[in-house]
Amino acid sequence: IESVCDKIPGVRPGCTIAFTIEDEEHGTEMPVIVSEVRDSRKLREVETGLENISRLIGNLIFKVEGLRVAEVVLVQSQTIPKTTSGKLRRSTCKQQYLNKTLKVTFRTGISSPFGTITNHNTEENAKAESYKLKEEKQEKKTAA
Repeated sequence: IESVCDKIPGVRPGCTIAFTIEDEEHGTEMPVIVSEVRDSRKLREVETGLENISRLIGNLIFKVEGLRVAEVVLVQSQTIPKTTSGKLRRSTCKQQYLNKTLKVTFRTGISSPFGTITNHNTEENAKAESYKLKEEKQEKKTAA
């Protein structure tokens, strides 16, 4: 999966990590893709550039691997955790994802621990949406 992403323009080769998260609703696991993007300042100016990269990643993984991606997270260049020898630290990246400490440039997905997410271009927006979804769930519980 990770090598598939290296072929996408705008993604830094060798700087993609794939891992799975539990989909408690369906009792399955779904992949999450975290990719570094090249010069995110230029891409951020044209938000559709980041959105396009994210969409290409999801579509290509579905086409090649037949997997539906839970979320694609694009992060700033040189922020994916690596060992001193340059190997990707997948478990550290997954933990940063779950702890919401990745340096997110853009995220999009169908479902994640953050709730349903679509086209959030900053970490703050994702956190705000997550908080909003938690409040809505709490209101539903209170109403029931």
